[in-house]
Amino acid sequence: MEPANSIEFNRLAKLFDLQNTIAQDLSIAMPLETAFSIVIRHFSSFEGIKGGAYFAVQQDGSLLLEKSINIEEYKKNKKLTFDPISVEMALILSGETKHIPIPNWHDYFLIQSLNIDTDWIIVSPIRLNGDIIGGILFTGHNEIDNFLLKAIENASYKIGGVIGRIEFENEITEKQQSFERLFHNMHDMLLITNKEGKIIYFNQLLCAKSGYLEEELYNVEISQLFPDELAFDIKKLLTEMHNKESQMVLFPFVNSNHEIIPAETIVSKVIWHDKNMFLWNIRDLKDRKEAQEAIAIEKKKAELANYAKTAFLTNLSYSLRIPLSSVLGMTELLLKTDLNKNQFNYLNVITRSAEQLMLIANQLLDISKIEKGEMVFEEKSFSLKDTVIQVINQQYYKAYNKGLEIICDYINYGQDLVLKGDSLRISQILQNLIENAVKFTDTGKVEIHIKPIEFFDNEVNIQFLVRDTGRGMNEMVIQQIIESCKHKSPVNRTNSGDFGLGLIIAYNLIDLMGGTLLIKSEPNKGTEISFELKIPIGQIQELKNEQNQSAFKQQIPSHEQIRVIVAEDQPFNQMVIKTMLEDFGFTVDCVDNGKQLLDKLANQHYDVILMDIYMPVMDGITATQHIRNDFKKPISSIPIIAITANAYVSEHQKYLEAGINDTISKPFKSQLLFNKITHVIGVSKALNDDKARFNDLDFSTPSNDKFYNLDLLYNITKNQKSAVIKMLQVFIDKSNVELLQLVEYSEQGDWDNVAGIAHKMKPSLAYLSMKQVEEIIQQIHFLAKNKEQTEKIPKLVANVQSLLEFIIQQLKEEIKKIND
Repeated sequence: MEPANSIEFNRLAKLFDLQNTIAQDLSIAMPLETAFSIVIRHFSSFEGIKGGAYFAVQQDGSLLLEKSINIEEYKKNKKLTFDPISVEMALILSGETKHIPIPNWHDYFLIQSLNIDTDWIIVSPIRLNGDIIGGILFTGHNEIDNFLLKAIENASYKIGGVIGRIEFENEITEKQQSFERLFHNMHDMLLITNKEGKIIYFNQLLCAKSGYLEEELYNVEISQLFPDELAFDIKKLLTEMHNKESQMVLFPFVNSNHEIIPAETIVSKVIWHDKNMFLWNIRDLKDRKEAQEAIAIEKKKAELANYAKTAFLTNLSYSLRIPLSSVLGMTELLLKTDLNKNQFNYLNVITRSAEQLMLIANQLLDISKIEKGEMVFEEKSFSLKDTVIQVINQQYYKAYNKGLEIICDYINYGQDLVLKGDSLRISQILQNLIENAVKFTDTGKVEIHIKPIEFFDNEVNIQFLVRDTGRGMNEMVIQQIIESCKHKSPVNRTNSGDFGLGLIIAYNLIDLMGGTLLIKSEPNKGTEISFELKIPIGQIQELKNEQNQSAFKQQIPSHEQIRVIVAEDQPFNQMVIKTMLEDFGFTVDCVDNGKQLLDKLANQHYDVILMDIYMPVMDGITATQHIRNDFKKPISSIPIIAITANAYVSEHQKYLEAGINDTISKPFKSQLLFNKITHVIGVSKALNDDKARFNDLDFSTPSNDKFYNLDLLYNITKNQKSAVIKMLQVFIDKSNVELLQLVEYSEQGDWDNVAGIAHKMKPSLAYLSMKQVEEIIQQIHFLAKNKEQTEKIPKLVANVQSLLEFIIQQLKEEIKKIND
């Protein structure tokens, strides 16, 4: 009988040999199933081991049997379960389920005695990167000792290594497959060469572009894909790439038919199957060039289409303005004649319709200029408060007729700012926004809020906000409006008409001036439109100079015999302008073109020239240049006013450079034309004449002639007597209060408030055509605002008081007549 020590030594030696054999057998790459079979087979040959099984831990914690050897009972149920909460494993052996508690799964292994065919079961966990991913199960019947457990533990580690190696190899394989998919799906020709330039690998696009078969490309050197004369450059490139990571060259590519194709090649260092290689990325520039040419052609087509559209809009606007100029001019003249009630109403309808058409014509022209990028902004000093007041006055009676209230606290309480910019465009923006607010509001009010947000060294950031109590809209409609503004295409507002071009123009003007238009609205809760503009701060002296030029401009007496010559090729326009100017007492001659004008100037003296730009024989610009360059003074210095349908800022500047003094855009009101003429013939002359004429006026004993005209009121109210009476009464009540304030502030020497009250009075005086009162109020406003010759203001205020009290009595009599 062999000694116990010898038996123990032999058992230990066998276990040691077993571990070495398993380690050697598992040292090479193999499938997991093969590795497990090797382990079970070796352990099964060891005394006391009957069989075994391998199972993997699933994501849900279950133990999925992967392989079993010499345990036939497993075949009855391939699935084992592992519950990490109750910490037990269920095995089915000989048809009987055994629940084996696991005291601590993270121990090296567990041992459980079984009262069935086998004496014991050992489960050793398999770990990968610290996580348990499976287990090896052994069954046996002999004594278990630490040597056996250590051997089983080492075997489970080896299996874990095999699994890790398999996963790594799978990952490498997956990456390789992903790379190859990417490699073959690239839109460039790709190939890999060794350091000598031999092609090792390539994508299918290289075959297609080069014209070579796959088997041919493996026998092609990289230099053969480029022109022969570049062979030295290719060799040099391969040499340089030993010291560079990548390099780009513009070498043309040559296909199998010897066709030369423009190409861009990037060569980069790569590791390919553990070897240093070069990756060649060859991009066919022929396709790119053709694509760029196609894009350029499409872009050119789009530009031509856009140019055609804008040219059409410009021509349409111009074509509308010419006849509308005559229509508006003649209706203005007709309104000054004796008319019966029906004739007056008919003319009003014509005037309103023509003005609406003119608005559309102007908007079309604005849209075309915005699209062509030709919108130019003026840079002149202006009073923000004056600008806002003018806008409010223009919209006041539209709101009044709808029973709406227009509120603008800025006019009464806001800080007046002298800014430098395009006041006309700012007015246009506010005008369009307020007009929309009035249009889509049936009851309630329209509020205008204006406030400076932040002051900088030479600029101020100003917020403009227009809020109404109208019908409102949902978010979807707001987005539609924003998109329509961006694409300059009007969008309809359900059951409420449409926003038209006005909002589109406002949106784009704000954008061009560096702001953003924002819309907030809810159905039945009104709409709020706001924007901010950063505007340069203007020069007060510059503003004063402009006010000095216009403060006292009034009608020049007819006996002055101002001589005007009109160069205009349209006979009807000649007649309109001639009639307007003769009504002011001017002497007017007309010619059809620039050549006739030059002939007239050589033989006759004129004080001012009204010059149409587009005329046959000789246009207005050419005629102006002849006058400025070919004539001597005083003819060469005669003031010239351009009459055009395109009198916008960019054209204005062009005309000034040509020697023209001012411009007026068709159609125009007679008063505007008069103001232009008085400006260009010499402000000082007109100013002195008007001051003298003003000093001669005696307001203490007004005559019985009317100092007002109600035509505009009847026009606005559409001859509704009740509305006229109401408006007259509002004027009387308002004037009484303002007169008291004007007198009080004048006595106190509070010139700021005197200027403020005078400014508030001007609009209502204009609507009632109270020109004499308006004349004095304008002078009061100018003197008080600039605090110049303030000693004259009390007398002027007394004159206004006397004259207005007399007019108020006349108006009360007028109300009685209307009621009768």
